[in-house]
Order: sequence, then C-alpha cells, then structure tokens
Amino acid sequence: MTAHERWGYPARHRFAGFFRLVKEAVFVVLAIAARSQTAVYWNFSGGSGAPLSLSANVTVPVDLFGNNEQPGNNPLFNSVSSSFGYSGINGPSSGVHNASIGVVTGPLDPVTSTYFEFTIAPASGYSLTATDLQVGTWSNLKGPQTLTLLASIDSFTTFTTLGSVTALPTTSTWTLVTLSSFSYLAATDVPITFRLYGSDGIGGVTTSNWRIDDLTFGITAAVPEPSTSAMLLVGGLLLGARVLRRRRLKVA
Repeated sequence: MTAHERWGYPARHRFAGFFRLVKEAVFVVLAIAARSQTAVYWNFSGGSGAPLSLSANVTVPVDLFGNNEQPGNNPLFNSVSSSFGYSGINGPSSGVHNASIGVVTGPLDPVTSTYFEFTIAPASGYSLTATDLQVGTWSNLKGPQTLTLLASIDSFTTFTTLGSVTALPTTSTWTLVTLSSFSYLAATDVPITFRLYGSDGIGGVTTSNWRIDDLTFGITAAVPEPSTSAMLLVGGLLLGARVLRRRRLKVA
C-alpha cells in the first residue's frame, strides 16, 4: 500500500465516518434529558400575586392575576379570609391572605368567563412538563361551582383543557381540589400560560364570591444529565473507533 493510499481519500473517508458517528452520539446525548420534579406555589402571604416558591430552573415572568371579573369588583390579593379545613397541601395555608374575585355568571366560556392566569417559564435550555395542580377554593352562593384548568403556549390563540372539578360547594367553606390526570409538555425554552376558570355560578355581584389559596403546581424541568451524557459520549467514541479499526483491517 502506498503512502497516498494510506493517507489519501480512503483514510480521509474513514475519519469522516468516525467524526460523523461522534457527532451523532453528541446529538443523542443532548436529546436525552433527566427530569427533576419541582413545585411552584402561591399562598399570597405577601399580599400579592407573586409565587412563594420557585425552582432555580423555573421563573414566573408575570404575577398571578385575575381577569374578566364582575364589573365593579377587582381581584384582591390582600383579602383577609383565612383558608382552613383542608390538609395535604405542599405549601402551608397562608391563614391571612388569599386571591379573591367577583365572577361573572354562566357556563365556561374561554373568552368571557372569569379566570386567574399565571405563566411559568423554563430557564434557558430547559423544557417544562406540567402534571398536577392543587388549590384551595372558596365559593359562596353566587360563586362558581366548576373549576377548569386550561394551558396554552401561544397566548391562547389555541389552548388545551387539562381538567376540571365540578359540583363545588357554594357554602362559603374552603375545599382543597386536585387535578392530577394530565401531562402538558412544552418545547425547550417555551413558557406555558395557565388559566384557572371559575364557572357555572350565579355571579352578577360586585363583591368577591370566589377565593383561591395555596395554589400548588407540579412542574418537571427537563435538563441534560451530565453522567448520562458522558456515558453516551464515551460509548459513541468507542463505537466509532471500533468501526474505524474494522475498516483498516479490511484495507490491510
């Protein structure tokens, strides 16, 4: 075999194949993510719509706020009406503050019904999966009997209904409700906006007839896992070296 044959096109071709395998291995490494569960929750103890707890990999760009409230009533984040009578929450009940709002009447309408909205965004390079929601809710005789959770990644041009709870008591008592039968995934670096609607109530009053407290949201942040990445990269290199060695033996 001449030096040209050993180091010319055939060799360059072999090395190109090797580096292609390495590139593919790195791609696979970056595509595989380890998932870490975290919880973001609001108990309004600070008298605002800001969340109490955040993961290092999760942000809330805009505080929780209410919309489509009954005319003459605005959402209040410093309303004194202690939540009580339930247990099992991930965050402590505030005991002082909650978010209160006056709902409009009628069945659920994503355009006109009353809702609380909050957005959760991933850190750069992360993706989010939402899997469960727990919230303390209070409704009086004119308040909502149904809670419905919707999610969107395009400012509600389109949306997904994640679940609902019906037949809520309207007896001015606190109830803890849970939605845990959904999984909503967004692509890397894409925030998710959620709306919690209150509907199927009489509504029509300028006093607050729906309150929420201790809202806890389960979020899974997907990130590359260093140990897995290293193992896959080493495996890709060994595989590439093995293929290169076999091709050299065939040429010899």
